[in-house]
Order: sequence, then C-alpha cells, then structure tokens
Amino acid sequence: MSKKTSAFAKKPRNEDKPLDKIADDWIKDRGAVKGEATKRLTLDIPQSWHTEIKSQCSQRGAKMVDEILPLLQKHFSLK
Repeated sequence: MSKKTSAFAKKPRNEDKPLDKIADDWIKDRGAVKGEATKRLTLDIPQSWHTEIKSQCSQRGAKMVDEILPLLQKHFSLK
C-alpha cells in the first residue's frame, strides 16, 4: 500500500525584510490618516450586528474598516 503525499509550495514572501517588519509596514499603511501612527480599537458588539455589517460591506465590495472609519470621522468631527 502506498502513501499519498502532497507538496505545497511555501508562501511567497519578501526575502529582503523579516516578517515582523512586513507586518509593521502593513499596519502603518492601514492608518486612517496617512503618515500618522495607528492604534487598535476593539469593540464588543452583538454577533448579529457584526454579521449584518460584514454582509453589507461584502455586497458593496468594501472592507468593514473602510466603511466604519468615515462614520467615526463624521460623528466626532475628525480630520
């Protein structure tokens, strides 16, 4: 009896940068204001809200963060 095996290619990565540097750069690029440091905000919301928000964003082809940040900016009169 022979064993079946599968070989998966390694995930491509930028060999010039260590993984922690790549992650840091990604986080910097997600800033609400370019060039400004970011902070993570965690909210506990009902699962049904999360599901509905995620579903509507998906239907529009948008990310949740890209829809929610403008709401926060408007509500708090942020630049």
